Amino acid sequence: MVCYDARAMHISHQPIAIQDPTFNQLLKRVNEQDESLVVEGENNSKAALVPLWLYKDLTRQRAEAKSDLFALIDELRKKNAHRDPEEIEREIDAAVEAVRYGKPHS
Repeated sequence: MVCYDARAMHISHQPIAIQDPTFNQLLKRVNEQDESLVVEGENNSKAALVPLWLYKDLTRQRAEAKSDLFALIDELRKKNAHRDPEEIEREIDAAVEAVRYGKPHS
């Protein structure tokens, strides 16, 4: 079995022999019928079995979003490099306060 670690964005190979016919039927449903299944335990969801194409797509989207976020942060740093950090901090505090309390910020 190949395990994909979405947080680390890498693939780790962990051989697992699964002889449980019920589990194999579930894997077949996910693989051949494009179903997604939620694994529950102790009254809450623990994991999900999803088709590999969906997992890869979600992993790609997550990586793209992370890349876009860092690009935006870099852009903001460049645009504000000449500004006083304390001034930026005050503006951020005012904006946060406006959102929390519905007050207009200047």
